Amino acid sequence: MVDSLERDGLVERVRHPSDRRAFLLTLTAEGVRRHREAEELDRAALAAATGALGAAEREQLRTLLGRIRTAVADTGDGDGDGKNGGNSDDAHDTDG
Repeated sequence: MVDSLERDGLVERVRHPSDRRAFLLTLTAEGVRRHREAEELDRAALAAATGALGAAEREQLRTLLGRIRTAVADTGDGDGDGKNGGNSDDAHDTDG
């Protein structure tokens, strides 16, 4: 994944200042531009999806989604199955 992002000019690897074995990732100017664009698209999609809701309903939705996020995080692996087994797709990522 990182290789693809680097190849597309969205990130660059920079040597870690105190650990020669490690690299830091930084967004390039194009990466920053695309990130901002994605944030704008996300806000527009959220506004469209929740546009029919009133203020109280949007607040209730935010509260419920926060509770769901907390419950998923509490499983420890992010997949929400409560088994703490991780995501098997991670083992197949060969792109970096």
